[in-house]
Amino acid sequence: MKKMLLSLVFGLSAISLFAQYPVSTTPGNKKSIIEEYTGIHCVYCPQGHLIAHNIMAANPGNAFLIAIHNGSFAAPSAGEPDYRTTWGPALEAQTGLVGYPAATINRHSFGHGQTSDNVNNGTNTAENRDVWSGDATTIMGQASYVNVGISAQVDYATRILTVRCQVYYTGNSTVTSNKLNIALLQNNVKGPQTGASGNPTMVTIDGQYLHQHMLRTLLTGQWGVSISNTNTASGTMKVDTTFTYTVPASFTSVTVNLAQLEVVAFVSEGNQEIISGNGCYVNPPSLDAGITSITGLPTIQCTTTGIAPTVVLKNYGTSTLTSCTINYSVDGGTTVSQPWSGSLATGSTANVVITNAITPTNGHHSLRCYTTMPNGSADLNDANDDISGVYNIFTLYSATPVSEEFTSTTFPPTNWVVDGTYWTRQAVSSFATGVGSARMEFFNAASGTINDLYVFGLNLASGTGHFLSFDHAYAQYTSENDKLQVQISTNCGTTWTNLFDKQGAALKTAPATTSAFTPTSTQWTHNVINLSAYDGQASVLVRFHATSAYGNNLYIDKILTGVGVGIDENLNNQISVFPNPATDIVNIVNAENSTVMLYDIFGKLISTNQVLNNNYSLNVAEYAKGTYILKITNDKGTISKKITILK
Repeated sequence: MKKMLLSLVFGLSAISLFAQYPVSTTPGNKKSIIEEYTGIHCVYCPQGHLIAHNIMAANPGNAFLIAIHNGSFAAPSAGEPDYRTTWGPALEAQTGLVGYPAATINRHSFGHGQTSDNVNNGTNTAENRDVWSGDATTIMGQASYVNVGISAQVDYATRILTVRCQVYYTGNSTVTSNKLNIALLQNNVKGPQTGASGNPTMVTIDGQYLHQHMLRTLLTGQWGVSISNTNTASGTMKVDTTFTYTVPASFTSVTVNLAQLEVVAFVSEGNQEIISGNGCYVNPPSLDAGITSITGLPTIQCTTTGIAPTVVLKNYGTSTLTSCTINYSVDGGTTVSQPWSGSLATGSTANVVITNAITPTNGHHSLRCYTTMPNGSADLNDANDDISGVYNIFTLYSATPVSEEFTSTTFPPTNWVVDGTYWTRQAVSSFATGVGSARMEFFNAASGTINDLYVFGLNLASGTGHFLSFDHAYAQYTSENDKLQVQISTNCGTTWTNLFDKQGAALKTAPATTSAFTPTSTQWTHNVINLSAYDGQASVLVRFHATSAYGNNLYIDKILTGVGVGIDENLNNQISVFPNPATDIVNIVNAENSTVMLYDIFGKLISTNQVLNNNYSLNVAEYAKGTYILKITNDKGTISKKITILK
């Protein structure tokens, strides 16, 4: 089923998860406890993470998430971390889960749980992700007979966690004995994740993923501790207790960052129905310096002028920050360190200019900046230490034809630039010739998301009749207007001119599908764009500018530029060339009294033929497999057609 449309709000700072201690004695509604079953090899689990996160963000202090890694998708491959717990199998077993991702909302059966055919019409508590938001809203609209208050403090020297919990009953329970459960979670756990593009803001600059609200242990055991006589508990404080726990350095070899711990407590009727709960983060450490943002990075730069960005340093700790080291590196290369000194109170920031300017080199680059040694000591929270930014440099321009069929698994190709996370290389090619293409994943990109694929810089100073050709394939999900524009700039990206502008039905090459679209060999079309208006320009940028309407996937292949091949659109619509691809004969129809010239992809003339009749057969059997350009000229003008020869 189609994924839900979600607001892109990320980061723990976006969620107000307040400790409520002491507990409120005023009757209130239930709080939603979302237990999400997930795994690192689950393609659609990041979409589930995003859905659950947005429920929390929309309901601060009223919705809480516990991410439980379990099952085959959570099993690590060689060298991967193990996020599973001893508690996961039994928790999952009582849900009726049949597919991932799944979640229970307060372990309640809403009558549309998962079934064996993965359709939401069963009585199980495990649910598909499209109903989580609605069911969480339903729960939060119901009155609760119990309030939970909780706070958590960690001693960073001894690693002792102290959790204070109170449970107050504003009414009587429907059962004689409830259970109190307390889960210890960890945030910003960096590791692998299949399908990470479904939650792109959690993808780090090095391609890993930040896992949030990950279950580490249950402080109260598998099913909690009993609270007795709850059927007569109205108006009483049934629990006022303190738990202490020494947090280990790691769980299953996964390092524990004390500053990223979170606690969620909830009260259940037996092992199933959860009535309400609450949650909080632990106290911040004394020494914690971090970087919140980078400014001054150019989106596009076409000169060799050094780049001197500014980082925003923040004191996240409880002690005044008087010194630290700011480090940075480009594309994972040599680290440069720069000392800082001053006086920052808790929560304050300072702008720090990078004094050793970065030397620009052609292509797409990432800049990583991070802090170390606050006040000369180890940082007690490394999760907020670093931040990364990207910038694009265009100083090289190709005077020879550019041909890109995405045969290499390296993406983007050398000296090409991708700006955004949804352009990727795929092992499918146009007209079944070749081995790869570029995909814009509209299927998972929220509406309004813009990603760019920049062609290697072009030098069109020599020759006339320049052109750009490419193949594309696209299907709508239903009737969305995903858009592709091919744009050109002669002023280093300050302004752009549309050369190709199609969306929705005008862009599609295949019928709509509610599955993620992968084209067949026949679901492609060939496009030729006239660049002759830019003849003589030595520094030209061209990009494929994709704007998502949250529809389905777009593929681009066999991008080609050339010289000496002009285009007349009226003539282009009259003349037909088929079959394409071809193996031995190419038929040319409606090209009477024309000169037909065949060029290779480098612009070299291969053959010249005079066509006198409306129907002409060009023998291509002797030519090698590959891409060629037909230039057809008569008294009406000149057109070009790209053809592919197979063997």
